[in-house]
Amino acid sequence: MDTHSIQQLFRQLRRQLKDLPCSPDPREIHRLRGRIRQVQVILANSPEISGKWVESLAAVRKAAGRVRDLDVFLENLQTLPQSSGSNSLTQLQSRLRKSRKRSIRSLEKALDRHRKPTRKALSGLARQVQITSTHSTSSTGQSNSRILASKAHQNITRLRKEIAQWPEPDDENLHSLRKNVKTLRTLLQLMPDHDADEIKILGTAAAHMGQWHDWQRLASLACKRLDSSIDSALLRQIEFNEDLHLERALEAAHALRLAHPRPVKATSDVIPFANRHRVA
Repeated sequence: MDTHSIQQLFRQLRRQLKDLPCSPDPREIHRLRGRIRQVQVILANSPEISGKWVESLAAVRKAAGRVRDLDVFLENLQTLPQSSGSNSLTQLQSRLRKSRKRSIRSLEKALDRHRKPTRKALSGLARQVQITSTHSTSSTGQSNSRILASKAHQNITRLRKEIAQWPEPDDENLHSLRKNVKTLRTLLQLMPDHDADEIKILGTAAAHMGQWHDWQRLASLACKRLDSSIDSALLRQIEFNEDLHLERALEAAHALRLAHPRPVKATSDVIPFANRHRVA
């Protein structure tokens, strides 16, 4: 695996945990949540790394996730025409903004509680990765690198197989498929000679499935917070977008399955995506 990229990720997250503003904008929240998820993927390949800080990392991601969800909901609502029940739309946006403020306060509390142990652990891991990289020619450095790479290869092979053999995608299993796709994409990005074509296909599929999931959750929230008789126009518009993005997500999932992810050779980090059918 690309130890330089891993080390850089640890340091970026450590710095962001320190410098995150009191009122972070949606981009900051998105970067924070994304970096934590990437670190968690790496940790999943390193079961020997443990400690309470791992739980602290999960707690911060969960709190950031609540804020991120509300940011996406508000972004989606901004795409709707005012004719979708303008008063209903304004009221729902106002409620969600209030919910975001409460979620920001919850995130701040999570950071106050978990920032110090998480940053300390990330600093230690960054040094450990640097040592492994610096002494990559030594027996210990080569052993650590091989262990990490071997576990990553095993997970890549497993995820490719699961995606290739995934049952017919539908609204019941699409979100689980998306999780596998995102994890596989993250692992491939951490490989020194990653395959740009495969990563692009995985990214496109994950994006379409994610957009559908966001509209699905917004539809569920709107049904709980709006009146089906008074706010019917807005509800219909949200449901229309949910169905539209479901169709696009299913098309992307089918295209992904047609790509037939292939196994990884033990002698190389990544098999070129164009050569997948040449693998015995």
